Amino acid sequence: MSIHERYVRDSVLAISELRKHKYVEYDDAIAAELFNIGSLIEFKQGSILIEQGATDQFIYLILSGSAQIIINGNELSYLRSETDAVGEMTILNPSAPRLATIKAHTDMSVLRIDYLEFKKILDSHTKMYIALLRDITFKIKQRNQHVREVNKIPKLFIISSVESLPVAESILCNLEHVEVEVQLWSDTNRFDAGSNVLNVLEEHVKKSDFSLAIFSDDDDVISRGDSLKAPRDNVVLELGMFLGRLGKERAFYVLPKNVNVKVPTDFNGITPLKYSRNALGEIDTRILVTGLKAKFSQLGVMKNI
Repeated sequence: MSIHERYVRDSVLAISELRKHKYVEYDDAIAAELFNIGSLIEFKQGSILIEQGATDQFIYLILSGSAQIIINGNELSYLRSETDAVGEMTILNPSAPRLATIKAHTDMSVLRIDYLEFKKILDSHTKMYIALLRDITFKIKQRNQHVREVNKIPKLFIISSVESLPVAESILCNLEHVEVEVQLWSDTNRFDAGSNVLNVLEEHVKKSDFSLAIFSDDDDVISRGDSLKAPRDNVVLELGMFLGRLGKERAFYVLPKNVNVKVPTDFNGITPLKYSRNALGEIDTRILVTGLKAKFSQLGVMKNI
C-alpha cells in the first residue's frame, strides 16, 4: 500500500501529516479546515502538477514525495518536498499565468485546494498568512540565487589552441570597436586552471552569451582511410560544453577557407564561420567578424535561467 493510499484510507493520519506543514505549524484547527476543503491527489513520478503558462488556481500542499521546478525548459537544482507547497504564488496575483512547470520527481501525495477556498482560511487565520508570506519571500530569494545575472553587453568566449592564437588575435582586433566583452581561452588558461579546468570552464559557460571555437588544422587524423586535418580534442570538448548551454544559435566554430577540416557530427546544423589566410600567412577575419556582429545585434545578451 502506498503512502497516498494510507492517507486516503485514514484521514487521521493525513491530518496528522498536514499538521507538520509550514503553513499549519501544528495548529489543529487550521489542519482540519484545510483538509475539509481540499482533495487528496496522487501524482506518479513524472506527472505534471502545474504547467507553465496555465491559468488554473490550485494550491498544492505536499504531504509526501518531491517535485521538480522547471522554468522555460530549465530544471532548477532544488526540489519541493514534504511541508512545502507549490502553486502558492497564485495568492499574489490570481489572474496571472503559472510561472513554472511543476513535475513529480517521485510519487507524490498532495492536498489540492482551490484558491478561493484557500483564501477564506487565510483571511481567518493571520498567522497562516504570515507563514505563507514568509515562505514566498524565501522562495523568491532562493530563486534569485539561481538566476543568471544578465550581462550589460554581450560576452563572447573564444576557445583556441595555442597554434590558433593568431586567428583569435585577429578576431579580437576586428572586434575592438564592437560593444562586446571578449574572453580568450587557450592552452595557457588550461595549464593555469590545472585539475580544476572543467570547474573554471563551467563558470565561464554560465556567464557567457556566445562562444566561438577555432577549428584549425592542428592535428592529422585518419577517417575511412583518408588523411584529414582536425581541431584539437580539447577545443572540440570545450565547444560542446558551451553548445549544451547556449544552443546552436549562440555557439559557433571557425574554419580556415580551402582547408578540409574534419568536424565532429555533433556540430551538424551549425553553419561555420570562415577566415582566410593568404600565401604570406596573413589572416583575414573581417567577414567572420561581420557575421558575429550581426548575431550580437540580433540575439543580444541571454536572459533565461
